[in-house]
This record gives sequence, structure tokens and C-alpha cells, in this order.
Amino acid sequence: MTFTHAILFVTLLGLASPVPSAGLPKDYDPAETRCAGFDDAGLKKFIGQLDYAELVLPNIPPEEGRYLTAESAAAKKIYDEELEQNNWKAPLQGQGNMRYAALEARPLYVVWVVRKDIVKAKQAIAGILEQGGPPRSYRKNQDAEKLERATRALLPVTDYALHMQDLLTRQNLMPTDRMLTSEQWTRLYSGALTLNSDLGYYMSCKLAKIMGRQSFE
Repeated sequence: MTFTHAILFVTLLGLASPVPSAGLPKDYDPAETRCAGFDDAGLKKFIGQLDYAELVLPNIPPEEGRYLTAESAAAKKIYDEELEQNNWKAPLQGQGNMRYAALEARPLYVVWVVRKDIVKAKQAIAGILEQGGPPRSYRKNQDAEKLERATRALLPVTDYALHMQDLLTRQNLMPTDRMLTSEQWTRLYSGALTLNSDLGYYMSCKLAKIMGRQSFE
């Protein structure tokens, strides 16, 4: 578990652990409130958001896709070499940065990046409910296994959300060359803003189920 994941786990623990007070019942099941709309069935909503994005975004012509794939790999290779030569400090100038800048100037580059993110995010979210895989020391607790898989979905989901917001911001700056309708823009923007928090609520639900009913006596 990374430091970021550890911080998130502590935060979710706080969310799932109510502070005893006179207004709370002596026995309390945090899952009753944490899992409303954010249990396993709720993952379909996450996939639905990504399916919608995949549907409305422009398709990448095969020739452009091959070029972007090859040029992106070449730019990364050059950038990594320059990074090593610069004692692992990000070079302010260099061929790698110049080639990345040329890529980003292409109209479909950000769409290409987001489409790649969609594939990774959908695989990660679908993988939360998959059975099998390497054994974990969770004493056969399925909710703990799902919570662990959900932490692995955080990075691809975050990448998608950030790159989608970048794409939508660029659309606002090009009023005469829009790829999306106003309705599509609004729906994609709303989904990009809420996908991370929705995954967090799902993780909070899993943690609440792991904790089980709490007694304050």
C-alpha cells in the first residue's frame, strides 16, 4: 500500500467509524448508510459513465492512432534519456519536451489519451468484482479483497478524470471547432468530477462491511 493509499484508508476509516454520542443508537451498522447506492451494483454506474464517454468522443482514424502510438513512445524514450542525463531532474528544454509539445498540438491527441484511459479505467473497475487471482491474507473476506482491488483502480480512474477535464477545458477554448455538443460536454464534465469521489464512497462501503456492526456500550 502506497502512502497515498494509506492516507485514503485512514480517511475512509474515519468516515466509516461514527463518533459515539448521545444521539446515536448503542448498536450501529455503518454499512446501512455507507452502502446506499455505492455497493457492488453501483459499479455499473461507473462503467456506464465510461461507456458514454467512449460513445460520444470522436474516433481516432487508424493512421493517426498508429502515428500517435509510435511518436508518444519515441518522445517518452527521449525524455527518459534526457532525464537520466540531467541527474533525474526534469529537463526544462530538450527534444523530449519538444516532441511532446508537438504531439499535444495535434487536434486528436488528447482524445487519444482519454480513450486509452477509458480502457484502463473500465478494466480496473470491472476487476474489482473478479474472482480468483493470487491469494491474499484477508481470511477469505470478499469485501476486504474488493477494497484492495478498488485501491488499485484509483490511479487509472484519476488519470481518466484529469485527462477528461483537460480535454473539456480545451473544448471551451475552441468555440468554433467543437467536437462535443453542450449536453455531451456537461455530462462528461459531471462524470469526470464525480467518478473519483464515487469510487471513494464505494471503498467506504466496503470498509464499513469489514468493520461490521459497532457497539458503543
